[in-house]
Amino acid sequence: MASNPPIFIASPVQRCGTTLIQRLLSSSSDTLIFGESVANDVHIYASLYQNKQLMIGGPHNAWRDQQLAQVLEGDVNAWIPDLLPARDAYLASYRKALLDYCDFLQQYVETQGRSGWGCKLPGWPIPQLDYLQGLIPGTKVIYIHRDLEACVVSARSINMCLDEPSTQQFRQMYAFQHAEAERRLQREAVMWIDYKELVEHPDKVIAQLVAFTGIDGIDAGVMAHKIGNYPAT
Repeated sequence: MASNPPIFIASPVQRCGTTLIQRLLSSSSDTLIFGESVANDVHIYASLYQNKQLMIGGPHNAWRDQQLAQVLEGDVNAWIPDLLPARDAYLASYRKALLDYCDFLQQYVETQGRSGWGCKLPGWPIPQLDYLQGLIPGTKVIYIHRDLEACVVSARSINMCLDEPSTQQFRQMYAFQHAEAERRLQREAVMWIDYKELVEHPDKVIAQLVAFTGIDGIDAGVMAHKIGNYPAT
């Protein structure tokens, strides 16, 4: 992935404009940004790898490799219900699964005659975005945020935030995610976009988006089409 590292698009919560950024980038004939199912796949693969690193990494878990060695030497008279392969190999398999999936996405995009790729996920856990940027060199993150109350109004239009408890939960998630992003997303390869500024000054923000991503041929005409939900069936 060194030649075409991914672009991950995130926001504090839904209804912040991640789909608009996805549409703008995908309007280029050289880029394809996948949606939330693909992003959730990346999230799951990365979560598994992170969790396994926490569970069995570090010198305090050296007993696992010692236990394996004893069993391989024929000593099975111990409590071994969680016997694992050698930790290095075990963790490497999870890392490979994540990177292989990303390689698949890049290769698929290339079969469609494009090179740039990525995916978008509102509410993507901020520590994981930071982790992925450290794991996959060159990864870019686009973080779009919007006025909270505008998000609430938009959420109600698609049957979210229909009562006070769900609205309060939505607001709390926004506050937590936005604070985490401000604290942790400080790498150079992060672009912050204000939804209001994008709507009011599209040419300016799109030019910044082109400069940040290196993606040419973005169609500013996308801004003229307001698309806020799946079509009725």
